[in-house]
Amino acid sequence: MPPESSQDSASEVNRDQRVGHAIALRRKLNFWRRASLLLFGLALLVLLVAWQRGETSRIECAEALTRYASMAKDQGLDTLAPELVGVIWRGFDATESRRYPQHYLLFNANWARPCTDKPIPLAVCEYSHSTLFRNGRNVLYRTKDGLTVKWVSESEAAALALLANRADPRH
Repeated sequence: MPPESSQDSASEVNRDQRVGHAIALRRKLNFWRRASLLLFGLALLVLLVAWQRGETSRIECAEALTRYASMAKDQGLDTLAPELVGVIWRGFDATESRRYPQHYLLFNANWARPCTDKPIPLAVCEYSHSTLFRNGRNVLYRTKDGLTVKWVSESEAAALALLANRADPRH
């Protein structure tokens, strides 16, 4: 009988070791599952914050440009000499806007041009705004319907900014 009891005790020890090993593996698996979910959640949170910041910046810029366009219309910038357009624009009150008037490059000569079928660019953001999935700039256009602000892709807006830089006497 002693040989059988030693076999039973050996198999019982073996079984206990396997159960202990299985419990340890389950704990490791749960740890790494939770760690990966935490990392995924943090990455998602970072992406959400980055997207929200980009969208907020783009919207604030468009609202400020719309406000300055309204001020320009009220002050009759379209009737002034091109040399005065930039001076008056840069003197606009920025207390209620998130962007200063200097954030925008002007097409001074375009303010006096008559409206046509094609939209005429009047102002463009000086630098690109990045959202999570796209880059671009807000552009103020004169159309037959009046002054409108449009979000333009960076490839098109960079060309407009380059033209505005050449036309703007402060650069």
